[in-house]
Amino acid sequence: AISAMAAEPGKKWDSRYSHAIPHTNSYYGKCLFGGVLACGLTHTAVVGLDVVKVNMQVDPVKYRGLMSGAKTVIAEEGAAG
Repeated sequence: AISAMAAEPGKKWDSRYSHAIPHTNSYYGKCLFGGVLACGLTHTAVVGLDVVKVNMQVDPVKYRGLMSGAKTVIAEEGAAG
């Protein structure tokens, strides 16, 4: 198959098509779901920490630490922000 493909005039050999394609739409769907799940959870955690960090930089008297700052943000703005 490889030699036949390379022997065809005007056709350039492509390693992606030299064997059975292992990735199906199901595979890509699973990768999509895994990426959304991983990125979504990470983004949710990191953005909350970043909000508290910025508030600590802006008003260090009110937001003295990470945990107490998170409690203050949740109490004043709610968990959804």
